[in-house]
Amino acid sequence: MAEQFTFVEAETAITDIKEIIRWQAWVKTQVRIGIELEKAGNAPLYILERELEPSHSYGILSRYNVVNITHDGSVNGDGNEILVCGTIEPFIIALEKMEELHKILRGHRLKADASCGMHYHILAAQNSFMPEVILKNFYQLFRFYYAGLLYLTSTGTASSRTSDISRGSTQYFSSAHVGITPVGRTMSFIKTRINSLSGRYSAFNMGDELGGRHDLMRFNGENQVVDFHVELRFPDASDAPAQIVAQMFMFRAMLLKAIELSKFGVITARADETPSTRQVADRLVNGTVQPSDLEYAKDQAQRLLTLIRPNLLTIDGSSAKILGEMIRHPVWKLRKGGVSWADINNGLLPRERVVKDIAQVVLKTIVLQQVTGAKTAQLWKGQAATFLGLPENEIRNGLIQLGHQVKLGFDLEAGTYYVEW
Repeated sequence: MAEQFTFVEAETAITDIKEIIRWQAWVKTQVRIGIELEKAGNAPLYILERELEPSHSYGILSRYNVVNITHDGSVNGDGNEILVCGTIEPFIIALEKMEELHKILRGHRLKADASCGMHYHILAAQNSFMPEVILKNFYQLFRFYYAGLLYLTSTGTASSRTSDISRGSTQYFSSAHVGITPVGRTMSFIKTRINSLSGRYSAFNMGDELGGRHDLMRFNGENQVVDFHVELRFPDASDAPAQIVAQMFMFRAMLLKAIELSKFGVITARADETPSTRQVADRLVNGTVQPSDLEYAKDQAQRLLTLIRPNLLTIDGSSAKILGEMIRHPVWKLRKGGVSWADINNGLLPRERVVKDIAQVVLKTIVLQQVTGAKTAQLWKGQAATFLGLPENEIRNGLIQLGHQVKLGFDLEAGTYYVEW
């Protein structure tokens, strides 16, 4: 079902298309997503330091992107917190590093359990004066789809209670932000208001206001964002690298979507949407879940994925496939059913991307630019058929097969297809 957004505060819209392109590029080149991985168990720090090779510097990427390792007293077994540095690496590289990291952790019997969370930090390596409308729309997406985000990121590790999906202490997953609209307010005010209700344990944490290291999102006198940094505290701990990395890409795609929406102003929810979202989210958090809540949350998750899918495809389509699988077969449900983390991860992993037969022939034609000058994509298919001496329907079938593996575009100026790997 397509979303029917309305927009307010039109005077704050980013009307210049060049600015939309600029901020999209900024997200893809400057915004990093780091993760705090909490793992229960007991492994000596000096051994983990030796094997994980933390860099102790955000300016240096270590072998597994680990920055620091500490003990966390809130985690069972004198557990550990592994801080993974934010990067802009391709999906397959980030996944490979996360899998190797978890292989080492499993070797020391460190795992996600009811005492563990997983916090994502979205921040800029280099800041600019970001228009407030982008942050407002980013925040709005986390308000409108919070129930769906809980459905996606829950792992069943948060509680031993019998409800289908439960997330433990409400302190750590506060839905306070769902009830606070940014319409007609500054995001600085929203930050203060959330802090007054739930402090730094809020699901959408912009930090305190004391000017220290816990003061994350900062603004100037014109309400522009001068330090972009938000911590998302609601995701459950996971031992499935595919889930962990796919969620990184999901949050990046949500920021890209927020920029697109800013062309039209600040989005606002339908009158019956936000209250329902908060009521369902609260029940998902406290464990008093009804079957209708799960259906609502699943629908929210699917709506969100549909909305951001074009943005996901601009950074990596594998994450879109994993998130779709997480909607159909949520991790929390699999864990409640006794499925191992290894089987969950294998089920989420994207299948090997193989191009063969007619798709391989079409790919070679595109990569070598053997057919150019076509005025339309349809005419290109006919010209390619003539060039290759094949029926046009085979060219069409080859393009369809190829489109399942890579993203294809059509360059009107060159008159040919091109591949976005």
